[in-house]
Amino acid sequence: MRVRDRTGWAIVGGFALFERANASTEASGSERFTGVPHFWNMSPRGLWLDATPRAPEQSRLVLIESALSEVPPPPYAANAHSPMVVVAVEGLCNRLRAVLSYRIMAHEAGRPLVVVWKRDDYCPGYFLDVFVPIPGVRFVKTPPEGRPLSSLHVATDTHAAIKDDPKEAYSYAVLSPNDATRAAVAIQVKACGPQYSAMHIRRTDLFTALPAQKHTPAAAFEHFADALTSAKANVFIAADNAESQHWMCEHCGGRARVHKPIQASGSLRQTALQEAVIDLFVCAAATDGFMGSNGSSFSDAIRSLRVLQGLATMAEHRPPPTGPWTLSSTTAATAAVTSLHSQPAVTPPPTPPLAVMKAVKAAHGKATNTGARPPFSGAKPDPDPEKEMADLHTQMAAAEVARTGSVDVNELD
Repeated sequence: MRVRDRTGWAIVGGFALFERANASTEASGSERFTGVPHFWNMSPRGLWLDATPRAPEQSRLVLIESALSEVPPPPYAANAHSPMVVVAVEGLCNRLRAVLSYRIMAHEAGRPLVVVWKRDDYCPGYFLDVFVPIPGVRFVKTPPEGRPLSSLHVATDTHAAIKDDPKEAYSYAVLSPNDATRAAVAIQVKACGPQYSAMHIRRTDLFTALPAQKHTPAAAFEHFADALTSAKANVFIAADNAESQHWMCEHCGGRARVHKPIQASGSLRQTALQEAVIDLFVCAAATDGFMGSNGSSFSDAIRSLRVLQGLATMAEHRPPPTGPWTLSSTTAATAAVTSLHSQPAVTPPPTPPLAVMKAVKAAHGKATNTGARPPFSGAKPDPDPEKEMADLHTQMAAAEVARTGSVDVNELD
């Protein structure tokens, strides 16, 4: 029950099958074996995971699903008539912050959650296009009948009650890409591996949303690629525009890996929703470190997923926006990027963000994608129950430490 309450993972009811110690090997099935009522959890991918402590000699257990072991319904099931309704707006990861945190708050209050999710320039797709459904959460394109849009709460960030709380990180445990997206992620991880680092370069509208001195400078990303990662390890590059992708691919050379080359356009979002989610989970799986962009909800979501996997802390590779950083590019590019970071907080950037990135691109010469590789073809890997169990214990342990100051994993049931 605690696993369901904390992670949103469904409960499966049935029996654990045991062999009677005094039974003859020639006895009939009913005389030799017995079933004990048992409950376990099911991950968003449909994998069974049993976190119930048991003796070492019972490391393997036969579980049989059965309607005879009735699963207690979650508290919110009794209040389907009175859901919490929110409108998720802005970009993908702003919406994810809202959905995942408000799910916790709604369910703790014994209410289901209804999310109004509209496709627009900020988010060019729907949640269920790329993710599996979340228990107790219903996604709609228009407000429920009798609830005008103007009367609903608009959520763009984590619920204030769990902001910077361990609950904020483990709220992502319920987030899982659908089969098609997961298969694409597995292909990219294989192409990057076995060990690789990753970075998320956020530009476009974030440059105008943040004061210049809070931008993560281009030279900081170069420093991460050159000094903070293995010289032989590949670097997966997630970017939100073609200029940034071309520049970093050229900088990393043959170590660079991308999901696919970005085609420059005048659209606010230059990548499709599925491509963004693939970038999200490939960065989250990086073995040798991750660097994100200051102020980016996408980078923060990657860190939350990495924390759940035990790969990082939320402070992972967050260099201060101020230097000293030195671009390896020519004087023209250095001047263009430096000018963007030298203005006071109240002064807007002297040049548009894409113009700055074009200056960086021009300093390198004609943009190419020599370091980038197209998606590899390959089969979807088999699920890894042991890894999912380890992830489950990691997130539960983090919550228990926050609550009590210590944890005994064997006590997590």
